[in-house]
Amino acid sequence: MKREFPKAGIQRCDVRQPQADGGLGGAEGWYAMMTPLVREAVRAAQDRKAVDLDLLDLKGVGSFTDFFLICSGTSSRHTQAISDAIMEQLEKSGVSPQHVEGYAEAQWILMDYLDFVVHIFSHQARRFYDLEWLWKRAARIKVEG
Repeated sequence: MKREFPKAGIQRCDVRQPQADGGLGGAEGWYAMMTPLVREAVRAAQDRKAVDLDLLDLKGVGSFTDFFLICSGTSSRHTQAISDAIMEQLEKSGVSPQHVEGYAEAQWILMDYLDFVVHIFSHQARRFYDLEWLWKRAARIKVEG
């Protein structure tokens, strides 16, 4: 099912259910545009019940990375569990983050994988920093949880 939100340029997709056309949950093309590592990171976040998963496509908007994966946890332990799951899953593919910040405080955990950056927020920190608004020129993919 494709739902578009024209004002914000948001599309919804479900990474767990690839479609025969290469699309995803009706959001044609987004699944194919994600790198395999981004898909693995999204699945790991989904497996740990991350809340409000958004993927910002920064290609053409910023030169330092291609994607931001943004999600929230319900507690500091939950944000750490999401971070741990993503790191463990990607390490199976032989990839480690170049840099991790904020793990001990667990209000905003940043994991830099160079081609994409994972941001795991508490609800309060996510509202305060509002990366979706700061990067509003980027295409936004709302990932089903």
